[in-house]
Amino acid sequence: MKYSSGKILYSRRHFSSDFQSKNGFVNVLYADSNFYLKKDKSTFLSFSYFISLPYTAVNNENRTNASFSASFKTNLVKDLLTLSIAASDIFKQQGEKRTTYFSNADKQSYYRYNDFRRVSITLTYKIGKRKNSKRIDNNDRIEGQ
Repeated sequence: MKYSSGKILYSRRHFSSDFQSKNGFVNVLYADSNFYLKKDKSTFLSFSYFISLPYTAVNNENRTNASFSASFKTNLVKDLLTLSIAASDIFKQQGEKRTTYFSNADKQSYYRYNDFRRVSITLTYKIGKRKNSKRIDNNDRIEGQ
């Protein structure tokens, strides 16, 4: 399964006299893909990436920020034990560099890192009775009525 999308927004704002108003385009691009390693889709790799390119809008200038994540999932014991491994923001690209402009020609620049970096390893064991499928034939329904 492949998924990709993008958003491009145009922003036009007018603020009180404290800020300089700026018009501009804001854009974000996304891509997700699953790669199934077995025909029954019980084992797969998944990758996702998003990027927001530099833009000027409202009263800000923003630099590029992005995120790349990957995961792996497989059944170790069919329908009982599952292993999942996931990592997010692998390349530490979630930093937001922004400059805000004020009407008195002052500007404020800052860097904020949104720490979304995670690695998780999960083993899931299903406890309890397994569901047994029951087949009901049309003849059984008619006889029981």
